[in-house]
Amino acid sequence: MPAKSSKIIARNMLVVGLYAALLIVHASCSRTLSRGKALDLIAADSYFPTFKRRIDILVGRYCRAYSSAVDAVATSSEPFERAGLVTTQRADECIIVTLTKRGEQYRNEWEEKERLDFGNNDYTTVSVPVQRREPVAITGIVEEEPNRAAAEFTYQWLPTRTGDALGYASGNPMIARARFVRFDDGWRLEGISTF
Repeated sequence: MPAKSSKIIARNMLVVGLYAALLIVHASCSRTLSRGKALDLIAADSYFPTFKRRIDILVGRYCRAYSSAVDAVATSSEPFERAGLVTTQRADECIIVTLTKRGEQYRNEWEEKERLDFGNNDYTTVSVPVQRREPVAITGIVEEEPNRAAAEFTYQWLPTRTGDALGYASGNPMIARARFVRFDDGWRLEGISTF
């Protein structure tokens, strides 16, 4: 008799374990998309939060026979010079833009786009992120079909570390819309549209 009762106990434990697993799966695959889950999926997106507003700057020696091109480089360098990130020096038809010690500390955020070393020119075009997008809040969710939903949300442009040094401020909240699809393992972000 004890062998039969231990089989019953083992079977009951198996049934309880399977039932618990089903409850966990059911809870993680909620049929409705919550605001918190939607915001988490948007924040974890590989594109939306990582997209940044950028400006380009030339670092090095830039020479042209016409002064308007050199003036344009000088103008684009002015905010960086005011922030103490670069120094500029004009010589004949050239401008030399050099990173300061402070500029070197910010350099890890910047991305080299193009390097030119030809004739009197020896410069690198650098792309500098000045603002990044951050989702703020979900303002509404609508179920479009049994396995699809759309969420309207607000996001904000926030200055990067370099953007802060250059005087960029946080932007006003903006509106965007995200589309979601529910799979067997839960909700997934399908796409984002900004207005």
